[in-house]
Amino acid sequence: MCRHCSGNPSALAAQQAYQQANAVSTQNFNPKGLPGLIDPNVDDFNSFGGLLGPNFKTPYSTQVNLGVQQQLGKTLFVSVDYAHNTNIHNILVHDLNLVGAAKTLDTVAAAAAISTTNQQFGCDSVDCAIASGATIKNYAANGLGSPASGLAAQFAAPNSGFAFPGLNPNFGQMGAITTTGRSNYHAVQFRVRQQVTSPTSAIRGLSWQAGYNLSRFNAMSSDQDASLVNVADNANPTGYYGPTNLDRTHMFSFAGTVTLPTSFQVTFLSRINSRLPATLTLPITCNCPASIEAQPENLRLQQQICRFVDSGWKRTRCGQPGDRRPDDSSGRRRSHAATRSGRTSGT
Repeated sequence: MCRHCSGNPSALAAQQAYQQANAVSTQNFNPKGLPGLIDPNVDDFNSFGGLLGPNFKTPYSTQVNLGVQQQLGKTLFVSVDYAHNTNIHNILVHDLNLVGAAKTLDTVAAAAAISTTNQQFGCDSVDCAIASGATIKNYAANGLGSPASGLAAQFAAPNSGFAFPGLNPNFGQMGAITTTGRSNYHAVQFRVRQQVTSPTSAIRGLSWQAGYNLSRFNAMSSDQDASLVNVADNANPTGYYGPTNLDRTHMFSFAGTVTLPTSFQVTFLSRINSRLPATLTLPITCNCPASIEAQPENLRLQQQICRFVDSGWKRTRCGQPGDRRPDDSSGRRRSHAATRSGRTSGT
């Protein structure tokens, strides 16, 4: 019982409502658990990454360290080390229903969205609607798109009438937890250190060390330490592999401590890192309802829209999957998490 509710009608009413709801739940107890996944008032056939894949494997890691050290003189030491760490079966989440994927285009729903948008602008054609101020956002708001793009926290109502409803429109996003991830860390570490006693009459002791780290941290997701990480491509969960958000190629460090005659110490530390990977975006311009600024994973979706909205348009290339990007002179398909010029992703 609430000890402080007697003078607070709102608190007393809330307590009574809770007790009544609890009594009803007890009478209708479901031994199989609450039907949150299928309840339209709860998850409504969206798992939010709550499904566990059937082929679960226990994650594990291997670590290797090799090093040599050489003393130069009485107080100077130089060392070189190689560090390697591999994580196997990291957790990844991907949408089994592929909501928002271009391959799930519903042409009937797309045509309805286009017609609705044209009518809103008092037109009977796309060209007329564009001339009246319509943009791709107007078409998307009426269903020419998807309410979700595969991310774990997104919600897509079943049978919502969007043009890209997923493989089964009776379901929303069905995010499944799998242990298909993998990451690798490699580093060569160089260090020089020295400790000197009474180098001068004014200094009782001096110690310092300098280090350089040359490394690469690759994984199948941008952050392999997060508990629920979405893959970059729901249709090909393990298809992208590359530098993570925490990958730094170069790291320099310098530290030292000076001990004065009064036992007063002065310590300093400095570190310089090369930059982290950055997300790439590509400007997509075509004779669609509007010029689209988008992430690389939307290229195929935009191409579908550009082709579908009006077959009479004079279309320029909206960008093909696998096109060379500014950082890729070879034309190869690059990694998911990052290129050296920045992180890329795909759907």
